[in-house]
Amino acid sequence: MKRFLATAASAVVLALGATAASAQSPSEQIGFGITAGQLIGGHVVYALSPGLHIGSGFGMQIQEGNNVVYFAPYAKFLLKGTKELKPFFMAQFEIASGSGTSTTGLSVSGGGEYFVTPNVGIYGQISLVSIQFDPSVTALGLLRPSVGIEWFLD
Repeated sequence: MKRFLATAASAVVLALGATAASAQSPSEQIGFGITAGQLIGGHVVYALSPGLHIGSGFGMQIQEGNNVVYFAPYAKFLLKGTKELKPFFMAQFEIASGSGTSTTGLSVSGGGEYFVTPNVGIYGQISLVSIQFDPSVTALGLLRPSVGIEWFLD
């Protein structure tokens, strides 16, 4: 059984390697994804070009006494990298509301996205600057790490 699992795992790795050789950032495609970090949520994205994706994140944090819903439109600027791995910067406008209060802010994140296929990207990012308007808070540093996956439709 162990030998079968090792052979099956090797076949999967070879298949992913073969598809990754032709992967690159999509263009003029809509997609959706899931992000996990401090909050877990989903997003809808549109690839305007291989170097510019726009979209919006949606999510909910459920905790005792304070359920928070957030909405975060963003623009992701993918930089030149290898064909499969693209570093990026993302600017995001964040709106969160819960228990009668709401907050708004801006954040800039940096990260990288690995395109397993032209339609599937796996990414990680870290917030570099976060500015909240009400209450006024500015945070600088390596903050709020998150990872995610996104699928683009043909």
